[in-house]
Amino acid sequence: MNKIALITGANTGIGFETAKGLLAQGFDIIMVCRSAGKGEPAKKKLLFKFPERKVDFYRCDLANFDHVRKTIELIKGKFDHLDVLVNNAGYVTEKVEITKEGHEKTFQTCHLGHFLLTMGLIDLLKKSEQGRIINVSSMAYKMGKFERLLKPSKKYNKWQVYGDAKLANIIFTIGLAEKLQGTDIEAYSLHPGVVKSGFGHNLKGFTRGLISLFSPFMISLEKGAETSIFLATSPKAKGKSGQYFVKSVPEQLNGKETTIENAQLLWTKSKEWTD
Repeated sequence: MNKIALITGANTGIGFETAKGLLAQGFDIIMVCRSAGKGEPAKKKLLFKFPERKVDFYRCDLANFDHVRKTIELIKGKFDHLDVLVNNAGYVTEKVEITKEGHEKTFQTCHLGHFLLTMGLIDLLKKSEQGRIINVSSMAYKMGKFERLLKPSKKYNKWQVYGDAKLANIIFTIGLAEKLQGTDIEAYSLHPGVVKSGFGHNLKGFTRGLISLFSPFMISLEKGAETSIFLATSPKAKGKSGQYFVKSVPEQLNGKETTIENAQLLWTKSKEWTD
């Protein structure tokens, strides 16, 4: 039985490098990306490099629950199992954007869309010998506040909003680990490092300048993908469900925000918001 990994945002950056790394280790890949114009060329590049492997592409905007539900339906109609789910796609914007479901777009893209996708694919992951869910977070979670996830601030601050979304990724992982006890699925979160990628290309002014200034000191995309690939493949990760990884090593979390009580409450609210 071929190993299959689904990666969101696999058309570029860390997601694309993660796809390359897993293809090199014998996985088939399911790419879930917002843009067909970028996703299809990325798929061709991967197949050119790994012609013996299978790569499927699904266009899906994580900020649109209808898109996510349709994608789940299509994937479950074609595949009988899933070994690895890498919730990698991220988003941040200069100004507040509200989705048609009424949520702030960064939060819906980074957390709620991934929550819905994960819940919809759990049955396929349960059919793997050892399913793994990998939530790509960031050290930016330290800027996040759990209370803002439940009651967003009326004043928009892009880095606060991004930090809140990355905090949600970690808290979601803690909740997943609890819910999946007794199954063969484990869940992990990670900080990929400060990576030289296209993330934040849509930002302007001082922030764009700051990214450019520090660009020479950022790590490569290949380095940024290493922890995701480790968590997807290494037997050393087994038994560490719910933990947060930096450079492929578990790191202690900020305990004030990342409690099991917060995980249980976020789970309840996320189900309500995506229902």
